[in-house]
Amino acid sequence: MIPYDPYYVDLTCTFSDLLHEVGFEHCSGHIMANNPIWRKSLKEWKAQIQYWVDNQVPELGRFSTVLFDAAPIFGDYSLFQQMHDWAFTIINRHHEVSRLMHDEEASHRVPTGFMGRFITEKEGEHKGEFELKRSGLIFIVEGIRILALRHNVREVSTLKRIRSLVKTKCIHPDDGEYFEAAYLFLQDLALRAQTEKFLAGKTIDTFINPKSLSQ
Repeated sequence: MIPYDPYYVDLTCTFSDLLHEVGFEHCSGHIMANNPIWRKSLKEWKAQIQYWVDNQVPELGRFSTVLFDAAPIFGDYSLFQQMHDWAFTIINRHHEVSRLMHDEEASHRVPTGFMGRFITEKEGEHKGEFELKRSGLIFIVEGIRILALRHNVREVSTLKRIRSLVKTKCIHPDDGEYFEAAYLFLQDLALRAQTEKFLAGKTIDTFINPKSLSQ
């Protein structure tokens, strides 16, 4: 074990637990900061990315979404930039990664059915509700991410990606405005749901009852 590894083990476990406490539930697939797979040297990262793509690992789509949403927050930023440059070099040689990411996101369910009616949970704690994150926000976030990667846009926030795609004429300005408004609207609903549940002393999540929405 490298000398400073225990520090990062403690830091990432604490960080993941605090996120869980404020409403970001622990990921069942362990795509979290406390997973040692995300703690590597630059050399290890380059080898890991190459391995993921060359071997088309089942989790490639999921791993790619995390990798390309990463951003440096402290330390020698040039190390991160080298890793990011390497990742973009690899993905530009392997366009099938975009297809795998698309296939994974296409498996999510849009919560609308016949005549535009909402499809909600049929039983359990969230009966009559649907989740805004997995049933709404995810389609905008993931769709824009795939477009950004295809056009070598290196922004990591959804709104900045939309604006960059419009600026480079990859998407029409009217579509960009629509995507941005939809993203902000759904994000506002999700934050309101979390806030209301926190104030009521309930478990914080992004489930919402469509009956609580205006027409």
